[in-house]
Amino acid sequence: MILLLFLAAPVHAVELDSYTIVSSIEGTTVLEDLSVNIINDGHNELRSATLSVPGHMEVLSVEDSYGAVDFTVSGDQVKAIQMDFPVPVGPSEERLLVMRLRSDALVTEKDGYYEYLLVFTPRQNITNFKHLLKLPRGAELFSPGKSFEMVVPPAEWKEGYQTPALFWRMSLPANQPVVFLVRYRAEVPGVPDWAGPLAGAAILVGALYAAGVKAKRAYTRKKKIDSLGILNENERRVVEEIARNEGIKQYELLERLGCSKASLSKLLSRLEQRGLVQKKKYGKVNRLYLGEKLR
Repeated sequence: MILLLFLAAPVHAVELDSYTIVSSIEGTTVLEDLSVNIINDGHNELRSATLSVPGHMEVLSVEDSYGAVDFTVSGDQVKAIQMDFPVPVGPSEERLLVMRLRSDALVTEKDGYYEYLLVFTPRQNITNFKHLLKLPRGAELFSPGKSFEMVVPPAEWKEGYQTPALFWRMSLPANQPVVFLVRYRAEVPGVPDWAGPLAGAAILVGALYAAGVKAKRAYTRKKKIDSLGILNENERRVVEEIARNEGIKQYELLERLGCSKASLSKLLSRLEQRGLVQKKKYGKVNRLYLGEKLR
């Protein structure tokens, strides 16, 4: 498997700050979450990017820090994924891209065991590359002979997951292929004929219940906000936007409201003092939540 990242518009100097692959094996299918943190080192906005993946990968979704990203896929043996950012990446801005992929070509069933094989070739130098592989439940590493390695390159076991998990962290030079190989044994339990419909019904009931709970919470919050007649128009806009997007970053709220940075800071300070808004700091980023009086 070869993954190449190249960004549209050569006027941009885009740095790959980190590259993370989280793969989960289900039978012989691999679900992969690919996360790439990019930094726009250019002087212009970056409005689009292209990510190339092997032809056997099915692209399920693409998101960035602002939500879903529109994308188109072209090509056969190598697929080019053209992404158009809903909010352009500004100069010196960091942006996280997350892709959900699926493949039936990374795991091969051998004589009495399974083999996971990923060949990764970066187009750029990657100083912070991470790969987490979640094996099937109950899987055990296996070597078919003395000369066969079970894990290449050596990896560490990761605790805290429901299934066995292996983890690699390294720096990767550009255009140098790296092979990740894992051999393991795992039983695939039989599924009764009635299990499929029953599981589907349970999922549907769960989804309807979750949707009902979410709708009830939204209605309750709206009633509480409506009861606050002392809010002026600008304060109400801030509270309603946070209610719709809890955990929104402060600079994202600033862009949505179109007000000045100073005026938004004053609004948030007033609302925070009244217990209507709560601000939490994550590194250098502030995320905003409804305060205790609106929960």
